[in-house]
Amino acid sequence: MITTNQLAKFDIDTHKILTSYDIYSVDQNLEEQRFIPRRIFSINIDVENNLDINALTGKKIQKNVYRLYLIAKKSAVNAQEIRATLEKYSQHTFRVSKLDEKAVSSLDKAIILRLFFNMLPFYGIKGTGMLGNLFLTPSKPHLTQKIYLDLTRLVVGNDCNLFLSTSRFTKVKSFKEHGISLFNNMKRKSLNNAPWFDIDLKKWQIKQVNKYNKNLNIENCFINAPLYPKDKPRQMLFWSDGKLNQVQSTKFYRLYNLVSVFNSVFSEYFSELKFEKVDTAKQLLGRLSQTEWGNQLDKHIEEFFAKNQLNLIDNRIVGDERIEDIKAALVRLLPTVKANNRPTVEDKFGYNLVVINNKQYFQTHDDIKDNYATDYQQAIVQHLTIDTFREGALKSTLINSLKELIIKKDLKGRKLSLYHSPDSMKGWEFYQVVKGVYGAKAVYLFKMINGIEFEVRRLDLQESSKFIGSDNTDLQYLIKTPANTFYNLNRKNIFTLPNAELFNDLNEMISHQNCSSVTKEELKWALNDLSKNHPNYRTKYQDLISIINKRELDSFSINDLKDEFDFMKKNKILSPIAINLLLDELYEQYGLVLKVKPKIKDHVQKYLSGLTDINYFFDKDDQDVIYYNVGTISKNMNMSIAKASHIWQLQPNTKLNERGFATIETENILKFLQMMRVNFVRFHQLTVIPFPFKYLREFIQLEEKKKLIKKDVTNLLK
Repeated sequence: MITTNQLAKFDIDTHKILTSYDIYSVDQNLEEQRFIPRRIFSINIDVENNLDINALTGKKIQKNVYRLYLIAKKSAVNAQEIRATLEKYSQHTFRVSKLDEKAVSSLDKAIILRLFFNMLPFYGIKGTGMLGNLFLTPSKPHLTQKIYLDLTRLVVGNDCNLFLSTSRFTKVKSFKEHGISLFNNMKRKSLNNAPWFDIDLKKWQIKQVNKYNKNLNIENCFINAPLYPKDKPRQMLFWSDGKLNQVQSTKFYRLYNLVSVFNSVFSEYFSELKFEKVDTAKQLLGRLSQTEWGNQLDKHIEEFFAKNQLNLIDNRIVGDERIEDIKAALVRLLPTVKANNRPTVEDKFGYNLVVINNKQYFQTHDDIKDNYATDYQQAIVQHLTIDTFREGALKSTLINSLKELIIKKDLKGRKLSLYHSPDSMKGWEFYQVVKGVYGAKAVYLFKMINGIEFEVRRLDLQESSKFIGSDNTDLQYLIKTPANTFYNLNRKNIFTLPNAELFNDLNEMISHQNCSSVTKEELKWALNDLSKNHPNYRTKYQDLISIINKRELDSFSINDLKDEFDFMKKNKILSPIAINLLLDELYEQYGLVLKVKPKIKDHVQKYLSGLTDINYFFDKDDQDVIYYNVGTISKNMNMSIAKASHIWQLQPNTKLNERGFATIETENILKFLQMMRVNFVRFHQLTVIPFPFKYLREFIQLEEKKKLIKKDVTNLLK
């Protein structure tokens, strides 16, 4: 059983909603020639917030045409007032309609959900619902470099799946101060039309403003975009097993908490919202832990570079002593590695780790060519940007860089050296469809030939024509099974969550409201049972019974027990292991939750079944459609998980299978899942799609570089 971020079926009482609220739709008059985006024409609603609009959201009706939905308390505002406000700062005209019960009942459930989630700031959730989504404002400001502000928003998908997305807001003044003009940079011309937001860092209020207002103070004005195109916001952890304040600031906890608050304040209008649960067949991973899994790769890399020369090359515009630090780290990591410092790439057939400046350096130095694009012809090269040189992440960065060199060697020689079960891939073929600059598509193939030898190439026009027809417009990944059946491989906009039991037990532990106390006799029975089952701690448990007998209390509440545990730790009466055993015993016998331990072996299935190992299941309406997700390795798992585990879909391609269809067999499902059990795609983790796509991706990048080089040479000859 796993839990997904998609809501299970729920009911909406539209009649009761309309006894408390009015819902309006706003459309731009279609006879006007120029259409304006929803986020632009919604600004005037926010500017004139004295309308008492509670929340708003929007929906794309057709290309360049949006509809705005507003919700307000019953009779708080009328359609004429809304229209007048919209047109106050606009040259456009709008149609505003108050929706009756029939119209509200016909709305997508997702639209009604967005409106009500966006009203949660009226019920204790810090944020604003006046920007189309619910933007959550943090309790403490974190203005990075006095430039960036990273804010998290709740997104309600069209299929009623919920997720939190972090967006980067940048001060308007910063674009000019750092030499990046919004109006002169053609690559980012879309920012000219981007809305501006006033963010009050003291009150933690955010609202959209009219950027053409001459009296506007732009000191607190932000644009929802990074200063540099590839700068990413600081992401909130998806899950953590750390301290309570860390757990409560994770995406998983905040999602569950938003749903919990929603249920408590809107139960009159909605049946209880719950995340959907799915029965799965779990593909376990054996006995290897994350560390052991990664150590296998480390050993292979060490053995490889003990026999092959590694050149460490500093190709930065301005160098410094960090190149020596990287070399020293390489030697510490792999004692047998032969790291040779060179100023330039000369060895056409060697292995070259090239340290370069980061992308931001070239964005701020327009006169300097990005040396990442340098052609090394036959040399095997992996670039390492200097901004990845961080003390905590250096080991993983170096391991990944060395691993990439081996993969490039594999592509050059067309032989696998990192995968040790090539026989299981016999009969499988992997295709990737890539869109070109002008919309043209190309198809690439990977398949095993003999033993460890493989074929990877771009299909010619005749071969690829069947893959890129009108019936396969969104096709990206395609798999052909040994039974000659084609399956589309698609990533769904659904991911797995920790189970509801974790959120409930954490809240129970925090509040203690649902926890009964235990009597002195019950506590002594638990200690006696532990004494029998764990003889190594018998003496310690019996000593604790003597201490309990001296207490005047007849029963012990959660807080009383916490005081006792603090006393035990301070006086070293029980070891941490013995205390954990007692915590488990009190939970099993009496349901007392004093500490939630989701990552220990016995609790992984209860709390984290969807976040660990490999799970697969069949579509309940079509047994030929298969879903799977790849989680983290459960044995000795990390204390945190940075990102959610998305669900992938294997769906028969009806066009390519038109001559006959063979359902994928369980044996082949397991062989397919086996291709995710590799340690050379993600650091110390499994990969989420079959590893041949990693080789295809690298091959495609190399092919694109060759095209760019050929184009540059052609231009020089003109």
